[in-house]
Amino acid sequence: MHESDGRWLWDVASGLAGVAVPWSATSAEPPATRVYERLLVAEEYDVWLIHWPPGASLGLHDHGGSAGAFCVVSGELRERAHHADGATTDRVVVDGEGAVFGPTRLHAISNPNAATATSVHVYSPPLEQMAFYDPGSAASPPVRVEREVDWTRDSVSDRGR
Repeated sequence: MHESDGRWLWDVASGLAGVAVPWSATSAEPPATRVYERLLVAEEYDVWLIHWPPGASLGLHDHGGSAGAFCVVSGELRERAHHADGATTDRVVVDGEGAVFGPTRLHAISNPNAATATSVHVYSPPLEQMAFYDPGSAASPPVRVEREVDWTRDSVSDRGR
């Protein structure tokens, strides 16, 4: 799948973002770490809701060959994309905005703000693994790989990642 083929991924992500409940609308205390929940698993895709407390980040990673899209529900996230030519682009993503990406995308996401942000992420095929890279040498082999089983255990918080 190419980025241009991912319109349907955006439609799912942005549609669900429109009805997702941001952390700020709950009565819960702000989370100490990134909190994620798989909302849906279908044959062709899966959907995740992620809450990003202030200062939370997910380092440079891929999506294990899955294409995807994400949409910010509330708050603001910073995305740093690493391109095949070695260039990087930084952008701020706010409510209702996001991105569609192909299966080779490398990026890092963070919340540098004082408020918790919430986002919806859709992957096709369903996310099975993510490899993490050294941002100084993204062309090098991954420094670690996480698999789906690591994220779908009883706890949904980052547990220090």
